[in-house]
Amino acid sequence: MLSSLQAQKLLSDARFVQEFVAARVRRGSGPLKIREELRGRGVTGEQVEEALSALKADSAEGAAAARRKRFGEELPGDMRSRARQARFLQQRGFSMEDIRKALKGDLEE
Repeated sequence: MLSSLQAQKLLSDARFVQEFVAARVRRGSGPLKIREELRGRGVTGEQVEEALSALKADSAEGAAAARRKRFGEELPGDMRSRARQARFLQQRGFSMEDIRKALKGDLEE
């Protein structure tokens, strides 16, 4: 049954990975979290890295967008709110570099 669907190109691991990544990006998840979710679903490392390679360039902007959606446009003014926002972004699966850029507002680098 499954081989028949694959032969008809109705079932594709690559398409699943692409759609899964796109759905998680729309939800505001970062590449680290997406990678772990895919591995938990049994997707091979090569397929995961291929799908996430395109995401690398946009991950800092994704972190900034997730931060703005949750906390508003204004950047954190004190260390307590900065740490709170950093923890939020870490839980979403963004790298420390992306978090730093999102909290500093220096996405143009």
